[in-house]
Parts: sequence; structure tokens; C-alpha cells
Amino acid sequence: MARLKRNGRKSPSIQRSPENPPGVTSNTAIRIPSESVQAVLKAVGILLLAAIYSPVSLLSLSPVYGSIPPSVHHSRITVAAFILAWTAKGTTRSLPWRNVAKHLPLLAYSIPTAQYYLFMYSGQLGPVYGPILTEMLTYFPLIAFSVVLAGTVFDTINLGRYGGHSGDAGFGIVLYIIFGTMAKVSQRVIQRNIGSNFVFTRSGLQLVIASFYSLLLPSKLLLLSVLPILHSIFINIHIPTSDASIALNSTLQAHNFSLVARQESLTGYISVLDNFEHGFRVMRCDHSLLGGEWTTPPMGYRGRMNEPIYAIFTMLEAVRLVRTEATDKIGIIPDYQPTALVIGLGVGTTPAALIAHGIATTTVEIDPVVHEFATLYFDLPKNHTSIIEDAVMFVARVQAAGSRRFSYNYIIHDVFTGGAEPADLFTQEFIQGLSDLLKRDGVIAIASGSNYAGDLLMPSASLVVRTVKSVFPSCRLFREDAPPDDFSSAGIETPTKDFTNMVMFCRKSKGALTFRNPVEADYLGSQGRKRFLLPTHEIDSSYFEERKGDEKSGVLRKGQTGVLENYQRSSACRALAQALGNKVTFPGSSVYVISLQSYFSAQEEELTPACIVTPSNTKDVATAIKTLASIFRKDASQGHFAVRGGGHNSNAGSANIEDGVTLDLRALDGVAVNADKTVVSVGGGAVWGDVYMKLDAMNVSVSGGRVSGVGVGGLTTGGGISFFAPRFGFACDNVVNFEIVLSSGGIVNANIDQHRDLWLALKGGSNNFGVVTRFDLRAFAQGEFWGGAIQHPISTALAQITAFSDFNNATNYDVYASLITNFAYASGQGYVVGNNLEYTKPVVNPPVFQPLTGIEPQISSTMRISNLTDFTNELNTFSPGANRQLYISTTFKNDVNFLREVYNMWNAATQSIANVTGLVYPLTWQPLLPAITEKTALLGGNSLGLDPSDGALVLCLVSAVWSLASDDARVTASIKELFDQIDKASMAAGLFHRFKYLNYAVPWQDPISGYGPENKARLQAVSKKYDPIGLFQIAVPGGFKLFTS
Repeated sequence: MARLKRNGRKSPSIQRSPENPPGVTSNTAIRIPSESVQAVLKAVGILLLAAIYSPVSLLSLSPVYGSIPPSVHHSRITVAAFILAWTAKGTTRSLPWRNVAKHLPLLAYSIPTAQYYLFMYSGQLGPVYGPILTEMLTYFPLIAFSVVLAGTVFDTINLGRYGGHSGDAGFGIVLYIIFGTMAKVSQRVIQRNIGSNFVFTRSGLQLVIASFYSLLLPSKLLLLSVLPILHSIFINIHIPTSDASIALNSTLQAHNFSLVARQESLTGYISVLDNFEHGFRVMRCDHSLLGGEWTTPPMGYRGRMNEPIYAIFTMLEAVRLVRTEATDKIGIIPDYQPTALVIGLGVGTTPAALIAHGIATTTVEIDPVVHEFATLYFDLPKNHTSIIEDAVMFVARVQAAGSRRFSYNYIIHDVFTGGAEPADLFTQEFIQGLSDLLKRDGVIAIASGSNYAGDLLMPSASLVVRTVKSVFPSCRLFREDAPPDDFSSAGIETPTKDFTNMVMFCRKSKGALTFRNPVEADYLGSQGRKRFLLPTHEIDSSYFEERKGDEKSGVLRKGQTGVLENYQRSSACRALAQALGNKVTFPGSSVYVISLQSYFSAQEEELTPACIVTPSNTKDVATAIKTLASIFRKDASQGHFAVRGGGHNSNAGSANIEDGVTLDLRALDGVAVNADKTVVSVGGGAVWGDVYMKLDAMNVSVSGGRVSGVGVGGLTTGGGISFFAPRFGFACDNVVNFEIVLSSGGIVNANIDQHRDLWLALKGGSNNFGVVTRFDLRAFAQGEFWGGAIQHPISTALAQITAFSDFNNATNYDVYASLITNFAYASGQGYVVGNNLEYTKPVVNPPVFQPLTGIEPQISSTMRISNLTDFTNELNTFSPGANRQLYISTTFKNDVNFLREVYNMWNAATQSIANVTGLVYPLTWQPLLPAITEKTALLGGNSLGLDPSDGALVLCLVSAVWSLASDDARVTASIKELFDQIDKASMAAGLFHRFKYLNYAVPWQDPISGYGPENKARLQAVSKKYDPIGLFQIAVPGGFKLFTS
């Protein structure tokens, strides 16, 4: 390619131009010619080194934090560092650290040292913040600096000519794909070779990668790398040297442990430790306990076998005691040349015992180091068949081969470890594969400790048991120890905690599963086996089938293991299940599924919480909040939840949550009327239809919602507009008392006499202060009244606008009249105008409505005299759920010309999205009259910030409905643009009002600020007083928060 010329001469290799900005000059860290192949190769090499470091960073954290906690946020940290650095590379050239090439190798050499000191604070940081902080201070800057440096080099080849910013972004995406691919390749290579030599250790890989950085980026600053290198060699205890082991032992001995051996391997950091205080030896993999044996037996003990420290390993040997057709025929004699397969070796306790009984035993263990250590340090006999392979792959391979050589009398499925056992080992397909490997009357024993079935309260236990029983026709379940006092042999009724190790014994053939009585030879001279060999603490398997809230027919299938893993991820759900038992339900259960299907909007329905809590009383709510707050205090990233009343808000996350806890209050739906019918007490989970159905029969009512399916809680704490609003004010104005559970778990009553500041805050302050479990509402006498809906053709629009404006401007307003005007477009049907008119007296067509009812022609009319239940059910039919929904509102002063302008804006916006599938796009106007707002002061005040001096206002709403998620962005953009236009136009006309009705607000709006600065400051002060830990500001992300700008 010919070089560009300037003044007839060849340009220098690097020149400053808009495409070659300042900072990429001859005095940068790498002196390279523009578009040089050598420079590009260096840049790619730097990126690839950063990618290779990705799995190494995770490996280096696993001995301290385990394998799961670091992996939770690792990908996010990686993506954030890459995007931030690539985006900022253009601006970083003016910063002091633009010559990052000089410092990058030094940073790479220093990471092990930084980790060493950060690990000292792992106990204080915990498993969530510890890995995040460590990677943010080590791996994050390594990626960021590598990307900045590489990006600076790539800028010299003038990416702008290939599309400007889009070309630069596209090239960045390509590089990230290469980066991600290399990280995956690196992970596979490391997994295959980890522990094979010093290079393939955590520390070795860190030093090797740092050395390659120094080769690519030589600098005098590399002399400073001597210090971290010396630290790694002589001080860092994670380096696998004898000196490091001595240093590590000095630390362990303070806790009565000593290190016997350690080695890095593909499943993690394998170590063997002796406890010299109690006399036992254990093997660990990262944080997982693989098993252990006593090294100091009781005085006079002369057993043939080592004694396991856990009884469950002894119980597994009872697989030999299960009666089969063969044993019944030949009686109780030494084992008759049977064969056994052990999945998962641990320290080898169970296979060693089987071998001692003369059973031809095969072990399948994925990690060769585990097998080596079991042989060297736990006396695993060598006279057995050892297969080093992933168990899932082994079973699949044998099934495919169909070899009769693999046919066993006994199978031990030992998943006892306390770590991240692959969920694939619990799928129906894998269990069926094990069944295929059993002889016709073979027996399997499946052990489960602290993984997926160790906590009998968790639905994961039920799922595992159901999956196993779907394969094997005859099973019995036993726990390691006696159940707690509140656990009956028939099942758990109201448990608080039940964590144990469990063994399932199953036969391949039908018929009752029974055990023969052990004889002396079965004990192998072991005292522990005499005590624990024969299982005694049986669990009635019907418990796992009948437990309320679990899906009885559900089993774990291949490809669905995420369900099982999700059960284990949520410590909040586990704690709640321990506290509330069956009132906590999980994905897959019928209660869970039905709850999600009952939301008003599809966006809410699509969220999948880790669990759903269904309290039946205020005490249950208090227990749930106290539990969640306790978790939140320890770790602000945990214990997050949503509070659901009716579930009618359309915004995703308002009453549901992804991966958190949803507190479903719908069982708190009681309606009670006091003796003199002046106060109605309503549960926080009730919907207005339930309330009105009871009150109509008593000729009593309250100022509540106009749609029967709307929840009492959300509507009331957000303000609440009623048919009775002109007579009695907002719904929140008519609350005489709130019963509320605070973040402390305490239950208080907020009213005009007690906690008055909280009482006022709850009248418009939404979900920011606690969970309201009961509303005591002011009641009044109310019988049937006249109302209904009239539909007109769109040709009447101008007449409707004039009539609405005149209605809203009435000087002597008739407080019994309530109006909602809709201009609606429906896909496939066209346009229509509708008025919902309610006159809360049994008067047909009163004068206040005649300008509206007189508009002709009419398409339909449902005007009638009926009760409140009927009218709210009618409006409910106009608000179909289970679709995609979006509500948005604004407020402006009543003006007929501006109303016409708003109508025209809406009409234009409608035409731009008219072809959206299933679109219903109504523009709704509701009068906000002084007759409504003047009631607030008379009834003690609220937080909405409205005043009679505002005059007649119009509450303007669009409540769009559509069918396909693929249209979300298009519909949302159209609505946002429409309301931006309306607000700008109302400001220009001097008609704008700051009030945004919270119950109709969309997430990007800020209705709390619309209450005015004084009210917002008061709400913030109340929040700090009653929720000092900020539980309802941080842990309840849904709704509109108080401390947003």
C-alpha cells in the first residue's frame, strides 16, 4: 500500500491526525511503525495473555473462597473491564498512565503478592465481596491496561476509515470474541494439565504469564519485579514448595491442623490434613470435604479397617445387607463373587470395605490426584479397578458400548462432598444409566450430604428423591442421625431446620426392600460399623411426595439442572424455608407456577424468583422480613425481595423479582367491618373485588379502587383514585390506621396518634417503609348507584374533548360524579371513544353527565343502576391481563385547546406503531379536581403534594397493551417520545404540573420528586428513622425509591 504523502514527501511512520490522535506517537511505550504487522501481533499477544489469565484468576481464588463464589461475578468483571477500557482508550492517552506498557508486566508479577495480602482479609470480606474486591484490584486492571494498550496500537491502523465509531466498536466486538474464545481454550488446556508440573499450578501459571508480558513489553521497570517474584518464591504459601509448606503449617498448627500433602488438580486444590487435637485425617478439595478417617482409635481398638469420621460412609456398606433373590436362595454366607461400582471415591472408605469383603470393586473418579491421595494417605487397597473419568461420560460410554462386562451387583453413588457436585449426576438420564449397569436384582445406594438433598426442607431434596424413584421401583430412605424433636417419622409438619446426610437404598427389581441382620464378619472388626452399619433412622418417602408446594410429578432431566442449582444458590430461600417451612415454594412447584401466572402483565410474569413466600398472617410476614434483613445486614447484595399484593402494576420488578424472594401477600385477604360500620379492616394482600363483594351486601363502602382485580396495598400506598374521590378524597386519605412490618421485623400501627409521621408517609410513599399487612379504612353508607360505559365512534372526538373540559371546569362540581374518558386504538378494530361514567347515587342520567351522554352516535351503552362490585368487574374486563403492558402518566392544567393538541399528538404516535401485533393503545383522561384535593387537609394530609390551589387538573394516561416481546422496544420508544412531547408542550403553554401519579408511572419517571422537594425530604427522613439499614431502599429494588436523583 502506498504511503500518504505530505508536500511531496513520504509521511513519517506515525503522524497525528483525526484518525491518528495524540498519544500514539514515537514516545509511546511501544515504538512501532503505523500498520506494522509486528505491532499488531504484539497487541494480539497482549490481549491473548489477558484472556489466558481469566481461568487462572479463578483458580487462584478457589483455595480461599471455593470455586463457586469467585465464578459468580467473574464474567461481569471481565466484560466490564474490557468494555470500559475499549471505550475509554481514546481519552486515556491524555492521562498520566498512558504509557501502560511500562507497568503492565510489573502488574502481572505483582498480582500473586496482592492476592496474598488480600486473602488475609477473606474472613472479613466474605465469599461475596472477597472475590469481587480481589479481582477488581488484580485481574480487572490487568485486562483494562491490556485492552487500552492493544487498542492504542490498533488505532494506529486508522480504524476510522472503516466506519468511524461503528467500525471501532465492531472491531472491539471481534476482539472480545477472540478474547472469550481464548479464555475458554485456556480453561480447557489448564483443566487437562493442572498439577502435572510446576508450570501448570496456580502460581506457576501466574509467573509464566507475567514472564510473557515482560517479553512482549520489555522495560527498565521490570527490575522492580524482583520484589514480588521473591515474595512469591519465599513468602507466598500458595507456591507448592517445601518452604511454603512449612510456612503454611505454622499457620495451620495454630488451629490444631497440620498439612500432610497438597496438589493442584482439575477439580480444585486437593489437600490432606491431620487434626492432632482430635486425631483424624481429612481430604479437601478447595472448600469441599471429601471425607476423613480417625487416626487415633480408642484404646484397645484392633479393627481391620480404618474408621470413617462420618457414619454415612459406613451406612453405604449396608448395600450388602439388602435382601435379593440371590441372597435369599443361598442364605447368609460370605459374598459370592459379586461386583460393585463406586461413583465418587472420596477418601476410599466405602470401596476399601467392599474390597475387604472380597467384592470385585470398580471405582470411577474424575480426579487422579484424589485417587492418588486416597491410596497414599487413606490406605485404599490397590486390588481394584480404577477408572479416572467423568462419571457421566463413563456411564454414557458404557451404555453405548452395551458391554456385558459392566454389570454390577452393587452400585454406590457417593455424592457426599460439600462442594459443587455436578448436578448432572442427579438427572433421570444418569440414574437410568446406573440402573442399566445393575444386574437384574442389583442394589444401589445413593448418598447425599450437603449438596442437593442434604437439607430435607429444601425442594431439591424432593426433586432428587422423586427422580431416583422414577427409575427404581423399590426404595427406602435413611438419615444419618435421629431427627430433631419437631420432625415426625411420617414427615415434617412445621420444621425449623433439618440438615442431615441421607442415603437412599433402591432395588432394580420390584418388591419390598428389606435388610438382613448383620453378622460379625460384616463389621470388619470395626466399632463404628457395629453402631452405624444397619440403617435405623428411616424417612417416610411419602414426605417427599406429599409436601405442600412441590410439584409431585416433577423429575430432574438432562438440560434442566439449572433448577436444582438455583435451589442451592439462594441462602435467603434456605433460611426462609427453615423458618416458614411449606410457606416457601420453589421453581417447579404448583404454587410457584400458579403465582407467576396470576400477574397482570407479562413482564412481571416472566421474572423468576428463587422462591416465593406465601405468609398466612402478619407474624409470618414479620418472620420473613426479619430473616431477610438479617441476611441483608451481613451482605447487602443478598436478601433482596419484592412485595406482592394484587400484582396489578405493569412494571417488571414492581411486585416480582428475578432470582430474589417474592413475598406474596395474597393470603392476607381478610375483610372485617367494625360494629358501627365506620371502619373496614382489609388485609394487605386483598384485591378490591373481594372487599366490595362483602361490603355491598352490608350497604357499606370505602374509597377504593375502580378495577376489581387491583390490589388494595399498591393502590392505597400510591394514592388511589376512587369513584368516591370527589366526596371523600384519595383512597390513602381514608386510611385511619396502617399495620406495618418494619425492617427490624417489628410490627407497629401507624395512625394520627401513633407514628403519625409514618402514617403520613405511607399515604403516597408506596413500598419504601415496610410491608403493610392491614389497612383500616374509613367506611360510609353506600347503596346501588347509576353508572356504566358508553362507546362512540372516533368521529365524535372533538365533541368529547369539549365535554370533558367543561366537565372538569365546572364551578359547582357535583361530587357524586366520576368520569374517565378514553380515546382508544385496537389492532384490527380501529379507533373508538369511550366514557366510563359513575354517579354514586341511584339517579339515572343526572344533569352533570348529560353533555356527555347526549353525544351521538353511540356504538354501545351499559348504563344501569347496580352495585360497586358490578361496576368494578366491568372495568376489570377492560383491563385484560397476561399481555405485555406499559402504563405512563403525566399531569397538566385543564385547557380545551391543549387537550385537542394532546389528542393530535397521541393520534400521530398511534399511527407510527399501528401495525404492532395485538396493540391496544388508549389515551385516558381523568379529572383531578379541587373537590378531590381539598379533602386531603380535612382528613389529616398525605404525601402527594397536591393542593386545591392547583385548580382543575387533568391526569393523562396511556396504558398500552401488545402481544410480542419483540415489539417492546418499539412500543416503549413511541410512548416515551409521546410523553416527552406532551410535557414539553405543557411547559411551553404554562400548563405543566409536576405531579406524576405513582400508580400509573413508568420506571424512567420519578413520581416521588413530583410530590415536591419538601414532601420528598420528609419521606426520606421517615425512611431513615424507620428503616435505618435501608432494607426497603436497596433490598426491595422494585417501585420508586426515595433517594434517587
